[in-house]
Amino acid sequence: MIEPPLRPPPSPFGDDNPLAAPLGVGDVLDGAFRLYRAHFGPMLLSAAIVMVPLGIMAAQMLGPTQAAQLGVFQAMLRQREAFDASALDSAAPFPILAMCLLVPLQVLGTLLTRLVLTQQAVDAFKGRARSVGERFRIASARLPSYAAMGCLVWLLIGIVVIGLGLAGAVAMGAVGVFAAAAGTGSGATVLAAVLVGAAVLAMFVGIGGAALYLSGRWVAALPTLVLVTPDPIAALGTSWQLTARRPWRAMGFTVLLLLLNYALTAILTTPLYFASVLMPPSTAAALGMGIQALGAVVAILIQPLSTAAVVVFHYDLRLRAERAP
Repeated sequence: MIEPPLRPPPSPFGDDNPLAAPLGVGDVLDGAFRLYRAHFGPMLLSAAIVMVPLGIMAAQMLGPTQAAQLGVFQAMLRQREAFDASALDSAAPFPILAMCLLVPLQVLGTLLTRLVLTQQAVDAFKGRARSVGERFRIASARLPSYAAMGCLVWLLIGIVVIGLGLAGAVAMGAVGVFAAAAGTGSGATVLAAVLVGAAVLAMFVGIGGAALYLSGRWVAALPTLVLVTPDPIAALGTSWQLTARRPWRAMGFTVLLLLLNYALTAILTTPLYFASVLMPPSTAAALGMGIQALGAVVAILIQPLSTAAVVVFHYDLRLRAERAP
């Protein structure tokens, strides 16, 4: 009697891995570009549903302040005596109130958009059809967990950064005492400046490196939250386990993704900032609103790509973890 083949054990992640082989970092980005290009319209629509209203609000609420800043900047470049700092002072009270109202909405909108795009990238990866409304419904159910996870991540990173900052301040104090004890004269002054500069540089490098390291270790938390568990602590723990064997690779991927986002943002926004210098002062109001609106456009274009890259990297980490002895 021939026994039927045993069914493979279920994946602990709740779904099958669509990848057949591990990917390099370049292959991860290439896969993200391919996925984004193949589903450009639907992913753009998902981002635009949330980000367009927020962009309109930012343009209306913060555009006048941006225009005042551009007007002062233009006056300083073209005719210094035309500088009028009161233009900024008169606009100051309103943007403070606007930011208090706008920033929480932007944070919630960004979280919701990332959840929707993550679900959409997973669906595209698996060839699964799902309506936009259904994706937003699923994302809305995960939104409280994602917000709690974000607060937890920022709290932990903040604790590490503050701890390193205090340690750096103590180290700089010790360096200052050592430099003061080194004596007086030009040689001692140069030595003191070099030591203090090196201490400051080491502190900032250490703080930035620690923040990037933690960000890399938790890079797979959002896909895990969408695919596996709504528990934010469990999602962070799973991401930590997935990146345990290659933490520096995860950190490098995070840095590369940040550089890619900054490069694309610079490409899209630099022309308008150059235009703000060359255009006459009468266009400051329009340019101010345009710069605020452009921020939403940039987010709409970039967020689907970065989210797709994180999803591809998540599946690569899973495949490597499942094949590890």
